[in-house]
Amino acid sequence: MDVFRMKVSPISLCGIMDVFRMKVSPISLCGIMDVFRMKVSPISLCGIMDVFRMKVSPISLCGIMDVFRMKVSPISLCGIMDVFRMKVSPISLCGIMDVFRMKVSPISLCGIMDVFRMKVSPISLCGIMDVFRMKVSPISLCGIMDVFRMKVSPISLCGIMDVFRMKVSPISLCGIMDVFRMKVSPISRVESWTSLE
Repeated sequence: MDVFRMKVSPISLCGIMDVFRMKVSPISLCGIMDVFRMKVSPISLCGIMDVFRMKVSPISLCGIMDVFRMKVSPISLCGIMDVFRMKVSPISLCGIMDVFRMKVSPISLCGIMDVFRMKVSPISLCGIMDVFRMKVSPISLCGIMDVFRMKVSPISLCGIMDVFRMKVSPISLCGIMDVFRMKVSPISRVESWTSLE
């Protein structure tokens, strides 16, 4: 996978999904879901859930849980990880999770999750997901996910991954992928990664 952002953000993971952002952000993972944001964000994953954001964020995943908050989004999935940031909000839903914040709308579908916020473009690759936003870099590895935002949050889950942000964001989930943002282009290659600046 390659991710390019800052007015350039098409993403293609395993031919599964393409993400275009900056007022253009439709996403299709395995024909499962399409996400449109920037005042347009209805999502339908396997007929499981629809998410509308931009001052509108009702979510229902398998009838399991709905989380809406404003400047809040800590997450705890499977008791594995907790993330605290900007006025707090830990969430744990049967290993499936959704985080909404600051006119934001991350989505979790069947272990696959996408987070969209602030002209941002999270990515979900085969149960593995990465979210990029405003100098931020939450990551989801193998059904495990971390969300970092607002100059917040290096995380290490199961000794598998570390996320550094603030114009510094190399990510390695299971040696599968690395993400670099802020005018940077993360590239993912199994068991290897390269940062291009």
